Amino acid sequence: MQTTRNTDEIWDRIKVLLAPSVWLEAWGVVVTEAQLRGIPVIASNAGGLREAKIGLPYCIPVNLVSGQHVQRNANPQYIEPEQDITPWVDAVRELMTDNAKYTEIANLTASTAVKWVKELDERAHEKWFLSMMNA
Repeated sequence: MQTTRNTDEIWDRIKVLLAPSVWLEAWGVVVTEAQLRGIPVIASNAGGLREAKIGLPYCIPVNLVSGQHVQRNANPQYIEPEQDITPWVDAVRELMTDNAKYTEIANLTASTAVKWVKELDERAHEKWFLSMMNA
């Protein structure tokens, strides 16, 4: 696929987004972007991805990277824990073969994500910083 500055050209081609991280990530912006477009997301429960899923279906438990590493050549490499991909396969299969289920989850995803954004307090960070100044 050609690169583009117009991300809608990419989002329009995505039916399901996979976010299979095993790291304790920060907020998964890509998850939020997809959900706001009504794209079902299958994500791991690692770090901020769990919060970005905002309670929507398909948050898959994974074994997290522990920080242990092995020395290979001059560079250390993290040990990647074994994973059970069965829940991922089942979720993808369900969404890609059951049109009624896909439509149900896509509609739920869009409505829940839009409602979540509308309920955000745009001054939350400012209020938090002000509370720190008063403390």
